[in-house]
Amino acid sequence: KADVAAYLEKPAEAAPAKEAPTAQMVKESIPTPATATEKPLTRMRQAIARRMTESKTTAPHFYVTTEIDMAAALKLRKQINESLEPEQKVSVNDLVVKAAALALRKFPNINASFGGDKIILHNEINVGSAVAVEGGLLTVVQKGTDGASISKIAQDHKEMIARARDGKVKPEDVEGATFTVSNLGAFDV
Repeated sequence: KADVAAYLEKPAEAAPAKEAPTAQMVKESIPTPATATEKPLTRMRQAIARRMTESKTTAPHFYVTTEIDMAAALKLRKQINESLEPEQKVSVNDLVVKAAALALRKFPNINASFGGDKIILHNEINVGSAVAVEGGLLTVVQKGTDGASISKIAQDHKEMIARARDGKVKPEDVEGATFTVSNLGAFDV
């Protein structure tokens, strides 16, 4: 309480503008303690760290939580999967990706990104899905997600995820996302 009161009594000082932290700044600002061991980053981990830092420092973030009754979605998934071969089955994540695409179609101002001095409103809806791979995360991208059927989304995801996990990802698998979903439902999130 005393610290806050003392701060409020001081005249306001203009604080210098701060730059967004870069990987180099972070590296220089965090000394390795004598009791620690450094572990070099793979190129993938370096890219993940760089992009996460860029995302957190250059894009506005907002968090919304809600509880959703997924009973109808799970019933739909069961109905769809009853007529499909095991390798064609639809996952809950496929439903989430499709729902996100339809929401973006309904609310196109959300299908946007920050471009420095402008907002870029994307004309396509390409939903990326975060995929755990050895050594990190990749985002595979379903192009034209709003117009794709759920079974097409499922099939494309299976193929792209398999390539990503086998280290055979194609550039078009990971380029062009206008929105990204990271579904941690398997971890009760």
